[in-house]
Amino acid sequence: MYKATIRPKTRPDVRRSLAISKNVIDMPAKYRDKSRKIRKYYSDNEEQRDRPLLFENSYLGDLHFDLRIGQLPTNISEHALRCVLGEALLRNPENSWISYSLNSNKYIGVDRYGGPDFRRLKVKGATEYAASLGLICIDAGKSWAQDGYGKQSRFTATPTLIQMAGLEPAIIKHPRELIRLKDEKHTLIGYVDTDFTIELRNDLREWNDHISQFHIWVDDPHVKWTNTGVVKICSQRENGGHFFIRPDSVAMHRVFNDNSFKLGGRAFGPFWQSLPKSMRKNVRIDNSYTASGDYSCSHLRLAYAEAGLDPGVEDGYAIPGYEDPTGRSLVKIATNIAINCKNNNQARRAVSDQVAWMENGSLGPQKGNTNHKDAVKVLEAILDKHHRISEAFYSGSGLRFMAIEARILADVARAARQRGIVTLPVHDELICQSQHIDIVKDLMTEKWSETVPVRPIVK
Repeated sequence: MYKATIRPKTRPDVRRSLAISKNVIDMPAKYRDKSRKIRKYYSDNEEQRDRPLLFENSYLGDLHFDLRIGQLPTNISEHALRCVLGEALLRNPENSWISYSLNSNKYIGVDRYGGPDFRRLKVKGATEYAASLGLICIDAGKSWAQDGYGKQSRFTATPTLIQMAGLEPAIIKHPRELIRLKDEKHTLIGYVDTDFTIELRNDLREWNDHISQFHIWVDDPHVKWTNTGVVKICSQRENGGHFFIRPDSVAMHRVFNDNSFKLGGRAFGPFWQSLPKSMRKNVRIDNSYTASGDYSCSHLRLAYAEAGLDPGVEDGYAIPGYEDPTGRSLVKIATNIAINCKNNNQARRAVSDQVAWMENGSLGPQKGNTNHKDAVKVLEAILDKHHRISEAFYSGSGLRFMAIEARILADVARAARQRGIVTLPVHDELICQSQHIDIVKDLMTEKWSETVPVRPIVK
C-alpha cells in the first residue's frame, strides 16, 4: 500500500471560499430565511452543509398514486426525477439543501459519480418539473458576474412533498464511485485511473466489505427505527425538528481535493458520521458497546513534525482564558481554521462566524464588532502559544495534513481487519467494539509512528 510520509513543507494552492450568498429567489418566507446565510467554516456538523446532487438516492414510491404525478413529459427522465425527489426527502429536515450545477462543463467525465442519467439537461428538467409541481423549492444560483459569489443552484423538499411521501418515505441507495476527486471549487471532476487509485479503491472496498459483515445500529431514545430502511432521529438542538439517516448506508467513499490525490482523502458516506457527536457514543456493533480512539491535536503535531520540533505531550488547545469546554472548542476550531486558510483575513472572517454561531446560533455580527475582536483575540493567543510553528498558520496546509492522517487511519483499519477487528471512521477518529479499543489505540500509535517522527496523543 501507499505509505504516508512527512516531507519538507510545501504550500499547495488551497483555495477556500468563505463567501456568504445573498441571492435568494422569490420563495415562501419560511424557506427564504435559511437561504440568506450559510455556514462555510470548519465544523463537525456535516448535516448543516449543502449536499451535492449525485443521484445516489432515489424515491421508490408510486409517482402517480402517492405524489399525484400524471404521465411524465417526454423530456423528463423518470430516474432523474426519482433521484431529485429521493435526495430532497432524505436531506430534508435539518436545514439541508441539495446543490447542483447548471454548467454543462461540470458534467463532463463524471459518469463514474452519477451514472449515465447524470446530465445537465436531465438534472435541469427534473428539478424544474418537480418545482413546477410544488414538490421542491429551488434557490437559484448566480454567477460571479451577477454578484452571486459563484453560488450554485440548490433545492429542498417542500411541505407538500413531505406530506405526500409520508414521514417514512421509501428510498433506495445506489452505490457509486468509491474514490472521488474534487477541484478547487469543490466540484467533482473526472480522472484517469492509475495503479494508485486502483489500489486505494481495492483497499476501501475491502474495508467496506468487512464492515458489511457486522450489524451497525444506534441504541438511543432519540432514534426511531422503521421498516422502510430509513431511520428518523429527533434533533436534540434547540430548534427541534428531526432528520433521517439510512442504517444500511455503511459504504464509505474517499474524497480528495484541489485536483490532487495528495490532498484530503478522508472517508465519508456511512450513516454514523451524520449522527450528532453526543449520539455517536451510542453506536453499537452487533450486540457490543463501542469505544473510540482519535488523534488529539493531529494537525498541530504534524506541523511540529514538519518543523523538526517536539510539541511535548501537553494539550495543544489549552490556552489561558479558554479553559472551559466552550473555550477549548473555540480554540480547536480556530486552530484548524488558521492552518486551513491561506491568509489571516480569511481566517478572521471564518472564526468570527464561528464565534457568532457559538454565542447566538446564527451568522454575522450580533454585537457590533465584538465577534471580530473575539476572533482576532483567539487567533493571536493561538499563534502566541505555537510561535515556533508560526509558518504553519495561514499556509493552506490543512488538506495536506488531512491526507497524511487519512492514509494512517487506512493503515490502522487494514491492520485491525487482519486481526478480525472492525473499525468505523469519523474524520480523525475510529470507532470499534469496546473490547478491542486497547488494540486499536496501540495500532493507531504504531502506524502514526511509522510515518511521523513525533509521537501521537491517542485519546
